[in-house]
Order: sequence, then structure tokens, then C-alpha cells
Amino acid sequence: MYSSDAHSIPELYYLGAKWGRQLLGEVLEQAIADSDITVTEAEAIAVAILRENALVLYKSTPEIDTRH
Repeated sequence: MYSSDAHSIPELYYLGAKWGRQLLGEVLEQAIADSDITVTEAEAIAVAILRENALVLYKSTPEIDTRH
């Protein structure tokens, strides 16, 4: 899970989240380009980092996604 340590300034939460997602995307794209992982693996890694960790940490139950 990503954390920006932004404190008391709402804009820093936004920028921290934006830059965290950008950096994760760059790292995963490079790993795909280097043939270290597949696109499917990169998607699974991104979902695990950006969604699943938070759900586990906060013991949240996600809504069922019927789009797939």
C-alpha cells in the first residue's frame, strides 16, 4: 500500500496519490518492457497495491463488480 505522509494539507494527499500511481505505472511498464512480468501480472500487481492491500488493512468488503 502506498502512503504519502501528507499532513494537514489536502493538496499533498492528492499529489502523493497521483505521483504514487504514476511511479507505479512507470515501474510496471519498465518491468513489462524488460520481460520481467506480463501485462496480466502487472495488472494484478497494481490491483494488489492500489486496492487489495487497503481492503485487507481496513477489513472492508468490496462491492461486487459485475462488469467483468
